[in-house]
Amino acid sequence: MNLYELHTNPESLYGYEQIREKYTKPSLETCQQMMAETHGHLDFRKFPYSMVTQLPSNLTVDGELNINRTQITQLPDNLTVGESLFLQVTQIPITQLPDNLTINGSFSLNNTHITHIGDNLTVGKYLDLRNTPITHIGNNLTVLGYLYLVNTPSLDKDNLPTDMQVLGIVYR
Repeated sequence: MNLYELHTNPESLYGYEQIREKYTKPSLETCQQMMAETHGHLDFRKFPYSMVTQLPSNLTVDGELNINRTQITQLPDNLTVGESLFLQVTQIPITQLPDNLTINGSFSLNNTHITHIGDNLTVGKYLDLRNTPITHIGNNLTVLGYLYLVNTPSLDKDNLPTDMQVLGIVYR
């Protein structure tokens, strides 16, 4: 049983501050240790990892990255994810994606608060932007599967970046 997760005021419990200090900003080494224990995946959904507020720059995740239920407000620069990135931004206040983001698997941002995608986003499977307030797609977007832009009323679909490469169908 995890008392910190079940307690209505976990900050008042003994040791909470030490746990918060250790887990809010994991180092690159800590992330690598976590991946070694989970076959390359990083999953921050459960306590104490759900306390994460920031990931290290230049992070490469061999498997999947799940940051649902965390306090993360932005993704780090030069993030590479070997498989899929699970991001339910309805639970996380991320509105912008950084430059140089690589997701080798699928990337679903459906029903999130994303408004801005940085330059050089590469997605190995599909990119789902349905039902978002997206207004900007950066240069050099590469999607090796489908691109879903259905129900994105703030995006000017007639003026998408000219250097955008989508190998599958673009659903508008």
